[in-house]
Amino acid sequence: MTMNIIFIVMEAAVILLILYEDNQISKLAQLRQQRTAQLEHLRHRYAEALVSGNRGAALRAGQAYYRFLRNGQLTTSDEQAITDDLMLINP
Repeated sequence: MTMNIIFIVMEAAVILLILYEDNQISKLAQLRQQRTAQLEHLRHRYAEALVSGNRGAALRAGQAYYRFLRNGQLTTSDEQAITDDLMLINP
């Protein structure tokens, strides 16, 4: 009888652990989708700013886009990419 109770408790613990892990996986998937949506939004804003010809807006949008990609830090390569993009805007 005691062994049955121990087995039931262990089985319940395993089920709870599985449910918890499934919930964590769902949360991670949701966070990944949110990050992808944010990235797409920033990429779109950057492209629109470049097409508009507004260098100031394009600079700010480019910096926001690359900072998001790099967790808040612009690299020298990022800055160069933005500068190259800005050079393509007609004065």
